[in-house]
This record gives sequence, structure tokens and C-alpha cells, in this order.
Amino acid sequence: MDAKKIYEFWLNDPYFDEKTKEELRAIADDPNEIEERFYRDLEFGTGGLRGIIGAGTNRMNLYTVRKATQGLANYILKEHGEKKGVAIAFDSRNMSPEFAEEAALCLAANGIRAYIFPSLRPTPMLSFALRELGCTAGIVVTASHNPPEYNGYKVYWEDGAQITFPRDREIISEVNAITDYSRVRTMTRQDAEEAGLSRAITEEYGTDLIETLTGFKYIGEQIKFFEQNHRHEYVFGYEESYGCLIGTHARDKDAVAAVMALCETAAWCRRQGRTLCGQMENLYQRYGYFREGLSTITLKRQEGVRKIGEI
Repeated sequence: MDAKKIYEFWLNDPYFDEKTKEELRAIADDPNEIEERFYRDLEFGTGGLRGIIGAGTNRMNLYTVRKATQGLANYILKEHGEKKGVAIAFDSRNMSPEFAEEAALCLAANGIRAYIFPSLRPTPMLSFALRELGCTAGIVVTASHNPPEYNGYKVYWEDGAQITFPRDREIISEVNAITDYSRVRTMTRQDAEEAGLSRAITEEYGTDLIETLTGFKYIGEQIKFFEQNHRHEYVFGYEESYGCLIGTHARDKDAVAAVMALCETAAWCRRQGRTLCGQMENLYQRYGYFREGLSTITLKRQEGVRKIGEI
């Protein structure tokens, strides 16, 4: 079915609410916008969904959230995890409370208990809460650092980390079956960053440095491996986008703990008659100066999707 036919289906089917139809009627004379909104279903990637808020199959809305949750619910039921339940958290983005509630309602309709925070929470609280409650999975409604017109939907498993291989493939298959995806899922990853200063510090203290792909799910996966094989004790992890985690209370970056550590460092510096900036300069003089860079390529709309697929 082409984009125009799907657009007309959304306009005429009673399943979709009137507010959604009003938004779609407003673009009736814009074939390019109709094509962009309906030429595909919003893809469920390794962690979940992320897209621009709006009406359409290629947008974040109550219907795409509901479909993704149904796919997750199908997998949980197959794994017999419905009694453990799912914890749900959301951030301050537009539509985050509504999307979180929609996910909870969909889970409940499938006989799966849902624990939803009453107000916005930082992501690591979800990672902690689902392990504390013994849940089978968790959902966070957020689009992280994307522009304000975006929102997203992340999935966590019972270990408190974003879905790791091969389970993510199985869940994605369930979501794809619900949403009738016609395109093969593609995924790109950033290479691991060059951790020059970190390596110099860990070598002096005799501590191992393990580099992973970008994304805290891979750091959470390492914590799980350490708990299973007892080869290492996790101390600290961080990623390219400035997130870090001290300790194993969560399986995702925790800005609250990071600020506490910074305050502790500032207090120590003050007792030593130093400043944070001065202490950073001391570290550079001791371990060397390192330059790191990040190149970002943004590919949008259908042409961008095509190029990403080619890459």
C-alpha cells in the first residue's frame, strides 16, 4: 500500500481519533509531507523507537507507541514474564506522559502488570526500579539529546540494561510483526572513541580499560558479564555523549551520581587549596594532553534513509 492510500486509511478509519485526523487534513494539499509521514513505519531499533512527534506511520504518536508496546507484550507473554510486570518512566518532552500512559494501558490490556512513575524521572531511576521490583522489562519515554520535535521509546530488560543481543532481535521481530514493517531493519553504530587520557590513568593504577561500541547498553552488558564470570569488578563507565555511571545500582548513565562525584572532587580540591580547573591542569601535566573529536553526519527524510541503508 502506497503512502497516499495509508494516509486516506488514517483519515477514514474510526480507529484513529479526531485530533489526529484534523492534523492530517491540514496537509491534504502537500503530497511531499504526506509521503514523508506515511512512506514507512517508524522503525523499532535496538533500543526502541525515536522520531518526530506527529500523525503518521513514520511519526511518534499514540498509535506507534501502542503498536510497539503490543510487540513487546507479545514477547513478554512468550517468555511467561507477565506476572513480573514492566516498569515505565518518562521525561519532560512533549507527549512523554501521554506515551507512557498509553504503553501502560496496552500492557494492562494484555494482562501484564505495569508500574508507572507519577511524574518525570531520570532514566537511571527506571534502570534501578525495574531491578528493585523484579520486573521482566522496563520502558523509558525519551529521545535523549534529539531536537525538541522528537520523542522516543526505549526498552530495558530485567538486568536493567537496554536490550542486548540476541534478545533485541527477538523483540524487534515481534514489533515488526505487529506493525507490518516492509523494510529490513538497518542499524549504524559509531566506532568506539579513542580513550587516550583514560587509558593513561588506568595504566598507572593497574586497572583494566574495556572499550565498547557507543551506547550505554554495551556498558551495562559488561557489568552483567562481570557478575557472571567474576573476572572484573566494575568501577566506572562512560560514553562519548558525556554520560557516566559510578557503581552498579543502575545499568544506564546516571547524572545524579556524576554530580555528586563532582561535588566531592570540588570539596577535596578546596581542602587542598586548588580549583577544579587547576586540578584538571594537574592531570594533563601528569598524563599528557589529548585531543578528541567527533564528526556528525545528519541524513534526513527518505533520501537520508536510503543513504544510511547503502552505508
